[in-house]
Amino acid sequence: MVRDVCTARGDAQNVDPEEIVQELYDKGLMKTVLDNVEWNDNMTKNLQEKVEAIAGTRPTSRSNDNDLLPPSMVPERLSKSNSGKDGENEDEESNVGSFESDIDSDEEKQESKANDNIPSQRVAAVVQEVPHFRPTAGRLNGKYFLKLDVLDGRNFLEQLFDSEQVLNESSNFILHVSYKTQRFYSKPTPARCDPKFQEGFMIDIGYFEAGSVLQLLAKYEPIHIILLQETATGERKLLSSCLVDWRSQLMSDKPSQKIPVTLMGIGPEFQVPVGILNSRMAIVPSLEEILSASTYAAQINAERSIQDEKERLFLIYVKQWWREFIEIRPQNSKRNVKIFSYDENTTPRPIQTFVKPIVADRLLLTPCHAAWFVSLITLLDNNSNGNYCLNFPSSTSPNQGSPQVLCSHWQSLITTLAAKSGRVEDHATLLCSLLLGFGLDAYVAIGNKNSGASWVWVITFEEENQVTFWESTNGKRFSHTSIPSAEILVDKLARLKNKTTTEEHGLNTISCLFNNCLLYANIQNTTFLDVVDWNLGNPSKWKKIPESTLKSSSKFNELAPNLMPPAKNPILVSADLEIQLKTVISEYRLTYNLHTTWDTALSRVLGQELARYELEASTGSHGLPGYFQAAVLKIIPGGYELKGYPWHGNVENNSQIFQSLKRNPKCQEIMLCRGNDVRFALRVQVFAYPEDVICVRLMIACRFVPTASSSSTVSECNKIKIIIFTPMRYPVDTHNPFIKHKETSYEPLCYSQLSQLRD
Repeated sequence: MVRDVCTARGDAQNVDPEEIVQELYDKGLMKTVLDNVEWNDNMTKNLQEKVEAIAGTRPTSRSNDNDLLPPSMVPERLSKSNSGKDGENEDEESNVGSFESDIDSDEEKQESKANDNIPSQRVAAVVQEVPHFRPTAGRLNGKYFLKLDVLDGRNFLEQLFDSEQVLNESSNFILHVSYKTQRFYSKPTPARCDPKFQEGFMIDIGYFEAGSVLQLLAKYEPIHIILLQETATGERKLLSSCLVDWRSQLMSDKPSQKIPVTLMGIGPEFQVPVGILNSRMAIVPSLEEILSASTYAAQINAERSIQDEKERLFLIYVKQWWREFIEIRPQNSKRNVKIFSYDENTTPRPIQTFVKPIVADRLLLTPCHAAWFVSLITLLDNNSNGNYCLNFPSSTSPNQGSPQVLCSHWQSLITTLAAKSGRVEDHATLLCSLLLGFGLDAYVAIGNKNSGASWVWVITFEEENQVTFWESTNGKRFSHTSIPSAEILVDKLARLKNKTTTEEHGLNTISCLFNNCLLYANIQNTTFLDVVDWNLGNPSKWKKIPESTLKSSSKFNELAPNLMPPAKNPILVSADLEIQLKTVISEYRLTYNLHTTWDTALSRVLGQELARYELEASTGSHGLPGYFQAAVLKIIPGGYELKGYPWHGNVENNSQIFQSLKRNPKCQEIMLCRGNDVRFALRVQVFAYPEDVICVRLMIACRFVPTASSSSTVSECNKIKIIIFTPMRYPVDTHNPFIKHKETSYEPLCYSQLSQLRD
């Protein structure tokens, strides 16, 4: 064997013994060498030194057969050569208990049985007699990883039934694991009482020096585990969100340990277990020392004491700040000022911690693209997605001199991205985070709509206090201008001047602004948007909480999540969805004894109009030049009429889309069109965005020869009539997007005329 390795090299007579040992080590051939070589004391000593050097310079996993040799693989001669050194044996035997495997006996039997015929895949145990084989010996510094294996789950029973208590067998569980800026998704796992996840995640926990167990202990950076349930239609429901402190692994004397993770419910059900995850954790490479339980407990208690003191001091400051806020004007106590909010884990957090600048590097090109991306995330109301959106009662009363700080729970950024859904507050914090990442001076605004309902949106400030309102739920932007106080005679007069703008965005008052650094409360005598002074630096208009005070209240340094690029192929999804919808529409017409003929050429023409719609929506540009009408005039003969209906949404389920189309009377009119030479066209375009958020656009159209009336002239009969039912540009309710239609008549464009134009 050694001869074969030497012969494989260029000069078999002049090789470095260290290189030979290294190659044998890499190929997992050390056992064979140890079993077949005649040993003496010098050879044993030299080999140990070589293997020790290799193991020290090549940090590897405990499960690698090259790194650690089990006692059964150590030759008897090697054991006897060291048996004379009693002191060394005693020291070596003292390490026996600290490296036992945590694999259950049943698992060991299964693994040994499965691996009997595959010697190269045998999982090696830790050498107890020869401690020099420890894989981290000689390690100076480097990266450490946390290997998280999610094996299976238990007691996931309630989630198997839908709202009508009917067993839902078509849904899947999806795990989202995040650590700092690292994010991982599991593959969809069928939703069962005992789901089999069988997923592994390798998490980079940082770069540390050797033996840096205390450095690892000092880092409170928990793992965020989110459990989602995805239905057959692609809708995601947030089931649980929890933080797992992995530092307990530092106390383990085993290569890995099993840790059951109890997943609690969301919102009012935060004390009700959803299920239990059976997980296994291991630090790779293994540490040189084990943390004592007393040291671990002391660190946890110290962190808790420090955080409690921070929260106490911050609460004292907030109460004093609120008293001063009310003293300025007693009616300020009724203003919609928020300082704290519950998160999805029912933990009260300062409201500015829900905003973190997100750099959408190359995934979103402009702030307008970011606004459109956020608007495509499913909007939930108070009754959506189970009951986790229900409001929490305020724990303090403004009449007692404390702020009305606790409101309904808000989601963290990572939860909103993972679930691809959220309430208006979650949309606003996500949009503000993205705009901050683009370098804009962005704030989340809390106020009221014209109806009196509380609302949250985003405001950006540009040069000379130019204010822009961003509606996060539909991607709209409004340039807002307040009337100077010198021109205000009566509030009603000022509001009348800005009536048009107010009706467009539907917003009425503003109570406070905040981002990740600052919070401003409106202390002006009025909160009407039309007359508010936007000079945030004026202390007589806005009362702020300093940045240093807000930052000192944070429990841990939560980093902004990275956006994940889309994994879906929009071309394949578009083609597949188009075929499915054509089949559904044809079958639907057959129920009315109507035959369907599809016009492929006309379908291709519809695609360019859909692209123009998406370009306008994602960039905020209007009136972009289109060539749809010219193309239609070329392929449709004179005397025909064309009717088309565009639709868009964020779902790719053909059943949901078809039901939405049927609900619209104009689309129903097109799908059930009767007449002479009726031909249909359908084009589906899917536009992919980060996090696999999609915008599905389609247009269904039909061309036919209308019935000529007795009063119609020959010239009118030769015209081409195009009717496109135009939905609103940014529909809030995609179930009923029809608002108006435009009707245009064109003279037929003959091929002879086209040839003359070319000449």
